[in-house]
Amino acid sequence: PSGKTCIPALTSFLCQCRRSGSGGEDIPLLANHFVKELARDNETPPRTLTPELLAALSAMDWPGNVRELRNFIWRLAILTPGPVIGLADLPLASPPGSAPPGSLEDLYRLPSFRQARAWFEKEFLRRKLAESQGNVSAVAEKIGLERSHLYRKLRAYGLEPSREEDDQE
Repeated sequence: PSGKTCIPALTSFLCQCRRSGSGGEDIPLLANHFVKELARDNETPPRTLTPELLAALSAMDWPGNVRELRNFIWRLAILTPGPVIGLADLPLASPPGSAPPGSLEDLYRLPSFRQARAWFEKEFLRRKLAESQGNVSAVAEKIGLERSHLYRKLRAYGLEPSREEDDQE
């Protein structure tokens, strides 16, 4: 098997170990790997994750799989300004199991403009995808974004387009 197929298999195995009660020591290794991967893919300097953030991530339950952790780390890295990502930045990416604002009043209670904007962008894109039955090209045209840019935003927010006709087959 190629390296591209081995890495997801290995990281999937490591996350399975976490759920089996290993204590989460694999989470910091994976989180740092994903930050480096994002930097490499975008040709930017890698970000630094603080020990406090890594400890918090290790204590969290990751019921999805390695993709859930990767998507979360990518959202956190994209939404956090500066070279260091710390514990204070954690709310930006909506950790697994956290509830998003349920009303406009909840949105106003978010502590920063950046968090409110991130929530709005994610919800806006989610709704536009639903309106277009997952057709990314139609959404991109409708909202005035390049399709490649829209794909990056969808990935950053952990949104996956799914076509209704694909679901019915």
